[in-house]
Amino acid sequence: MTSPRGALRIVPDPIDQLQPVVSDPRSLSVQIAERIRQLISDGALGPGERLPTEAGFASRFRVGRTTVREALKLLSETAFDVLVTDLRMPEVDGIELLTEAIRSHPQVVRIVLSGTADHGLTLRSVA
Repeated sequence: MTSPRGALRIVPDPIDQLQPVVSDPRSLSVQIAERIRQLISDGALGPGERLPTEAGFASRFRVGRTTVREALKLLSETAFDVLVTDLRMPEVDGIELLTEAIRSHPQVVRIVLSGTADHGLTLRSVA
């Protein structure tokens, strides 16, 4: 972004603003898991987008990779009731996502919102 005088102004990355709070009684991995969840909720990490690598998260949050690994494990173990997805996303195939959700979380309600005109793909999503 440029300022009114035309000088370049640095806009901080929202991830960089989310540093662990040392005085927080929760473990660092719990704090990082919550921060990653918040980034997803806020749209800073969008649907179908690849997450940064462990090393990338470790660098941005200024924690070790083991802490990031524990945080991601916590997120993967978090229960959820509903999965809302599209069938066509930039990096993830919706059918594969639904198949994995059925395998790993059969109790979860799955909703497909899609603008695809591919009837075969749509039928495969509910099979």
